[in-house]
Amino acid sequence: MSWAVRKDNLGVRAVSSGAEIDPSIEIYSTEYPELSKPLLVPESVTMMQARLAMLNIGILDDVTSAIAAMTGDEGKEAQIQWEYAMDVRRDWPLVSALGSAMSLTDKQIDDLFMAAGAIQ
Repeated sequence: MSWAVRKDNLGVRAVSSGAEIDPSIEIYSTEYPELSKPLLVPESVTMMQARLAMLNIGILDDVTSAIAAMTGDEGKEAQIQWEYAMDVRRDWPLVSALGSAMSLTDKQIDDLFMAAGAIQ
């Protein structure tokens, strides 16, 4: 994963390549930067922010497929949350389950939530 770091060193977001940065306000980095102001992982983000963050790192289609493949009542519950929830909470069991299905570490999920939280 790569990062777009604000030039004022107060924000960071996940990117796939340097082509995705705004060079007037951001610097491309392959290492997660030490920021002058620590960023906290948001407890929740909007579903729009979550989906855009997943799109930005190229996992949205895989996550959608993983949810569609879930079966039983748990699968139905996941599909309802995915389709109708207005927000996504970091502590949801669905977030952990999808993280495992996508082979994401807790830190990568936290990074995804921070990237999502930065989307306006």
